[in-house]
Amino acid sequence: MFRYIIVDDESVIRSGIKKMLEPLSGKLSCCGEAANGRDAVSLIESSMPDIAIIDMQMPIMSGSQLLPYLTAHYPDLQLIVISGYKDFDYIKTAMSANAIDYVLKPFSRKQMQETVQKAMERLNSAATINMQISSSEKAKEQAYYEYDLQMLRNLVLGNPVDSVEVTSSQLGFLNAQEGLFLITFNATNPLDGAAVQAYLDDSGFHEIALYLAHLNNLYQGFVLLSVPGPSIPRSRELCCQIMQGLSALLNDNKVYVRFGISGMHSCLDQLSAAYDETCTALNTQPLYDSQQYYFFYTGEKDFQEIAWEKKDEFLFRLESGMSVQVRELLYDLSRCCLSAQSLTLGDVKYYLYSLTNQCWPIMNYYSKQFKPSISMQNIVKSIFSLDELIEYYQNFFANLTTALNNNNVYAVDDVIEKARIYIERNYQKNLTTELMSCYFYLNPDYFSHLFRKRTGQKFVDYVNSVRIEKSKEMLSATDRKMYQIAKSVGYDNVKYFFRVFKKKEGMTPEQYRLRS
Repeated sequence: MFRYIIVDDESVIRSGIKKMLEPLSGKLSCCGEAANGRDAVSLIESSMPDIAIIDMQMPIMSGSQLLPYLTAHYPDLQLIVISGYKDFDYIKTAMSANAIDYVLKPFSRKQMQETVQKAMERLNSAATINMQISSSEKAKEQAYYEYDLQMLRNLVLGNPVDSVEVTSSQLGFLNAQEGLFLITFNATNPLDGAAVQAYLDDSGFHEIALYLAHLNNLYQGFVLLSVPGPSIPRSRELCCQIMQGLSALLNDNKVYVRFGISGMHSCLDQLSAAYDETCTALNTQPLYDSQQYYFFYTGEKDFQEIAWEKKDEFLFRLESGMSVQVRELLYDLSRCCLSAQSLTLGDVKYYLYSLTNQCWPIMNYYSKQFKPSISMQNIVKSIFSLDELIEYYQNFFANLTTALNNNNVYAVDDVIEKARIYIERNYQKNLTTELMSCYFYLNPDYFSHLFRKRTGQKFVDYVNSVRIEKSKEMLSATDRKMYQIAKSVGYDNVKYFFRVFKKKEGMTPEQYRLRS
């Protein structure tokens, strides 16, 4: 019988989980509860459970502090994380790579039972492997082989491993290599790993090449090539020979693939770096290209700028919680990228990464829980098609937009008040009546008339008033140069800034600074 503990600061939640798991009482029993991570450590040391159900948000020691400790000190403990943050949906795949299940509150009885049963299946599987190791030499070798495969997959993906040493005789050639290459291939359909390995064996590559399935991506796989000598040209010939054969094999099964090839490495613990290189190589593929092979080359990559005129509108729609418009604008971005035929996939990834970074200050204005995620970066790193990339960001930005729906500074009924709020928050941008009327779905002339009627000022005069007030704050509180202040409040022309400032204040900016 397996034993579990519950770590949650809410006793009602702990009682509810125990109630949900009562139907599994013949296979499972609760051996303790804890209200925080510190007490959980003591409880685990004394009771040695098989499964731990852990809440992320707790006093004294949170789940985010507890999990790394348990991973390092209790690697066999099955961890089930529960949390109420909806925007964490996108990291479920990455967390499963570390054998951690993630359950969102509120969760159902069925969902909790299925998650715990999955943990028990993993425990049973581990027990079965241990029995095989002790049963016979053949079974032991097979178990070592499976262990090595798992270790190598984790090395490639940057996951922690206990040892970097190959233990099976079947893969002993990896201990005697003079150089290693990693080939990452991304397919249009799920890969048949058995067929790939059979090709390597039948083609005489079984003593220098090994197929590795991705831990959680059916469309991606790896070939680890152990080259007999340090000759890079000869090694690349071998890579090409393998890729040509695999391409023909997969194409016969209606599977189209692209390959990324790393540079040469000298040891297994460099496989994560090799994987990064293959991703970099695959990211160099132009959006319009039928090429299949991409080799990694050292050197800095200069990303091409994407001239998307609707970026500011996108950020406004996102903060306003307008999910439909955000989705439509991302499709517009996709069309913009496709119209610039010289762009690579890496250029688009870099632009979306930069766009995401511009969202964090907006999100943090409302809640400090929003922050960049390493897991998100790892997921995006393994995406190699524009459609899949846009779809991923559609879901990601939809989560952010939903979080701000009806809970943002623009959640007021009056359109002119919304416009005034936007001006106060974006005065440094190029603001025009045409732009603002587009944002608020009004005719430009009507917007100008309504704005003047409500504020008593023309739109341009109101914007200038806001900018001048902001510049006065900088003149009084900083020693920044005049052109810097002009630029930071929205004036590209410093002379025009001087003219507007003097007209409004009756003195030049320098005179104002001296007076203050």
